[in-house]
Amino acid sequence: MIYDGCMNNADNQSIWWKLVGILIFVIVGIWLGWGYLAFQNTDMSTLWFASIPNKAGEIKKLNDTLTDKNDELILLKQSNEAVKYEIADHIENNIEHPIWSDYINSLIQMYKEVRDIGKYSPDAIELSDFVVDQQRIGLRGKVRRLDTIYVENGVIDRLTRLNFLSNIQIPSYQKIDDVYEFQIQWEVSSAKK
Repeated sequence: MIYDGCMNNADNQSIWWKLVGILIFVIVGIWLGWGYLAFQNTDMSTLWFASIPNKAGEIKKLNDTLTDKNDELILLKQSNEAVKYEIADHIENNIEHPIWSDYINSLIQMYKEVRDIGKYSPDAIELSDFVVDQQRIGLRGKVRRLDTIYVENGVIDRLTRLNFLSNIQIPSYQKIDDVYEFQIQWEVSSAKK
């Protein structure tokens, strides 16, 4: 029986050393794992349970900020400035504005062609008050015969050849003595993009 007691004591010491060995192995493993993570520049605070309440507080603060910013965004979208901006943005993105530098030569050519209608005949046209802005072009003129304006290769015919002009109108003309004074105006075409 004495021998059995010694064996039990030796077995207990053996188990104890095995447990100590396992504990040392686990501690060394944790220490090596921590060293590896530190070497990789890992934020260690995310690995501890103590950081969970801090993260929850940060999430709540960020959600409150998000709610405040969304409220500000709604107010900004409802403001007059935002409506004006949206209208201007729509026009800018959907309307192709005339590029006058592309049209200058055409305008000069058009003016010369209209001016030279019947130049060496009694049907010559006399032009004045040539007005150009972003949307409209207009001029005043005098002719002896109205058909000088309407005939083939006349004023209207020559103007319709220019692809950037549209809606040609003669809002008024009147006869003074043997000459017709007229106004003619047209729009600068704006095409959708």
